[in-house]
Amino acid sequence: MSNAESLRVGVVIVGSLLWDTSKKRETWRARLRVSEKDLVRVPIRYGRLSTTGTRENKYTMTFSHACHDVAGTGTAWVVPLRQEVVTPPQLHDEADALAVAEGLFDEKDITSGRPAEMLKWKGFGAVGLWVRESYKPTRGLAEFTENWPGFFRKRLPKDNGALKGYPATEPLPLTAEGRINLRWPVRVESTRPLEFDLLLATPNTPSLGPDEDYATPDEIAKSYIRSGDPGYFIDNLVTGIHTAEDAEIWKQMQAKSDVVFRLREAEHRVPR
Repeated sequence: MSNAESLRVGVVIVGSLLWDTSKKRETWRARLRVSEKDLVRVPIRYGRLSTTGTRENKYTMTFSHACHDVAGTGTAWVVPLRQEVVTPPQLHDEADALAVAEGLFDEKDITSGRPAEMLKWKGFGAVGLWVRESYKPTRGLAEFTENWPGFFRKRLPKDNGALKGYPATEPLPLTAEGRINLRWPVRVESTRPLEFDLLLATPNTPSLGPDEDYATPDEIAKSYIRSGDPGYFIDNLVTGIHTAEDAEIWKQMQAKSDVVFRLREAEHRVPR
């Protein structure tokens, strides 16, 4: 990149990457300037029924084109990277660190010395690149966007799982070249443009069948009620990560005394 020009690069965080206190997540957040985060509007919903880990059988966050036009946008955070990004390999390193934090592959896969081309994401998601809509094409930025598809395809597993599982009625939020196919995020409390050149994000597939649609607020609430732990939903609320369906999900959960033990903590955060 000419004259070692750096780009302003951030990460879009739509869930537990912001608040989970596990060592893996805290280590990754050290790569960010968390105190400089921006609250933004993005098309998100509780669209994926998680199948593993502490959030097994609970609905977690996905990006959805339908939220632009039908379901309504939510709010999430954009956080700048701590290190300057001057070359495409530096951007790829940040994407791999994000993938480790997201659980797309294990940290040992990165540190094992295996050739980079052998590293593959798990099938439930990917790291995508969001390119600022109104950017002025420059030689430096073009170098990043031209190198990204090759990196993305190396990481994508053979089954292309991250590019599947969405309703047939809406476009995918991620292209086959690894670009985020959604409107550029806008700030919630300011008319100032979001001053980033590139953003990294992790669109996880909802893993829906051909004739399935997204879960209703009632179904989402029931997934947390059955688990007895609404922590993921509550911690998102407390940290400002909201969807357009939160009020209805809350209404369904509030009636269940067995989960009230954490609801009061976030009551003032529920959108009205």
